[in-house]
Amino acid sequence: MKFKTKPYDHQLEAFKRSARKESYALFMEQGTGKTKVTIDNCYWLFTADLINGIVIIAPNGVHTNWVIKEIPTHFLLPFVSYTYTSSKTKKQETAYAELLNEKKDFKVFAINIEALRTDRGYKQCEKFLKSNRCLVVVDESTVIKNPKAIQTKKAITLGSLAAFRRILSGTPTAQSPLDLYSQFQFLGHGLLPYNSYTVFKSQFALEEIVTMGNKQFRKITGYKNIDKLTADISPHSYRVTKKECLDLPDKIYQQIYVEMSKEQKKAYMQLKEHAITMIEDKLLTAANAITLMIKLHQIVCGNVYDDEGNVTRLPCPRLDTLKQILERTNGKVIIWAVFKEDIRRISEMLGEKAVCYYGEIRNSDRELAIRAFQTDERIQYFIANEAASRGLTLTSSSSSIYYSNSYKLETRLQSEDRNHRIGQTESVTYTDLICRGTVDERIIDALRGKKNLSDSILDNLGSII
Repeated sequence: MKFKTKPYDHQLEAFKRSARKESYALFMEQGTGKTKVTIDNCYWLFTADLINGIVIIAPNGVHTNWVIKEIPTHFLLPFVSYTYTSSKTKKQETAYAELLNEKKDFKVFAINIEALRTDRGYKQCEKFLKSNRCLVVVDESTVIKNPKAIQTKKAITLGSLAAFRRILSGTPTAQSPLDLYSQFQFLGHGLLPYNSYTVFKSQFALEEIVTMGNKQFRKITGYKNIDKLTADISPHSYRVTKKECLDLPDKIYQQIYVEMSKEQKKAYMQLKEHAITMIEDKLLTAANAITLMIKLHQIVCGNVYDDEGNVTRLPCPRLDTLKQILERTNGKVIIWAVFKEDIRRISEMLGEKAVCYYGEIRNSDRELAIRAFQTDERIQYFIANEAASRGLTLTSSSSSIYYSNSYKLETRLQSEDRNHRIGQTESVTYTDLICRGTVDERIIDALRGKKNLSDSILDNLGSII
């Protein structure tokens, strides 16, 4: 078996266990490379003439990352791809038709899980599966944990049309061991020896009857027979954590792509058109270029500021994406954000599980925030801006999420060192949220090129758009 990128030992073990299986679960913690294992598996199945395509079902943004980054990085051969969007444009329809008509190259169909609720999204996926021999993967498979949810039922039906099925998750029982039922129903009816969710629940949940007024209902109070459940799923799954992967690099980087709401898009395009006019009229200077860049970045993060500094909050899918990432991330998490309004919105969303660290927080409260994050198990999230990027030790966390990035290379490098330092016993995962086609990408490109964004703008004033 050839590999485009060399697998780590645990990835090779996962590949060997899963490659020939029609149905399999990769329960590999975030940062251990379960996506690469699946792509290597696809290459093996494709070259063995067992499949000619893959359907990727994943949370919004995660499905895009497969097409933009993961498959080009790890798949050895040419491929043709289609990423479903809710916009029914001529370009989209042409791309879908080309995918269906492709005869030679490997085919990739990517769709976000929520789109399966729509008639168009489901039917496109169904038609593609009926026309091809595919591996279907549900990434972050707890998105189908609820057996009553429409998207769960649709995913299970689509799975039945596939030649091979995979589920990927680092937190397969994030809320409850009962979450496994629907995930294994997707892999195949009869894979586990329970013919209904009721039977499954009776085997593994402790319940008591609760009376409220004239009504009675069963309340789950705990769980039982977990060793039996582990034995049931063991032949069909591979589990590994970052702590167990001694061969992982010290730092692991990943990107999640996010969309803007229609309100954000409107505000962004208006400001972008203003910037283009200034460029055409030769009115754009380095100073106002940086100002425009900051305003564009604020819009991407969900906020519009007027000339007096008053802020209007726009609907922002970026917040929803952050919440989804946190739900599937084990342990404590540091969340970095540039703007104070972002910190406030994130803090409001996370509530008592979070502490904040930025300029308006008193020094005494900052110390309390650090101590709580390091020692209090009830505190899961540390939300901060560049005020926290130097000198702090936050080694209780091995995960950092950049909700938005600083424009300074030094600030980014310093922030990475808050949990990657003496006392850290695990590899650290850094996740960047990126909105394609926006200033987000300019910031990331500058940082990857080891430059400050302001220097990049000075080199090319038009680079902000």
